[in-house]
Amino acid sequence: MSRLNDLISKEETLWMQKSRVNWIAKWDCCTKFFYLTSMARRRRNLLSYVKDDDGQWLEGHEAIGEALTRKFRMLFTSQNSD
Repeated sequence: MSRLNDLISKEETLWMQKSRVNWIAKWDCCTKFFYLTSMARRRRNLLSYVKDDDGQWLEGHEAIGEALTRKFRMLFTSQNSD
């Protein structure tokens, strides 16, 4: 029985090592795939243009940031005049 357990353990080790070798061999391909996927998602989520309350299109990181800051301040500022 001990011999059988020893052989099973060796077989498990062999398969674990083979899977690790396969993973390392494919690692570069996967890294490139995940990098390209994340870059595509970043481009898709990027705001290039925003229309402000006056109907004008704003572009550029700073102009869009200022417009969004103004909008959210206006939305979340209390308008109660007791």
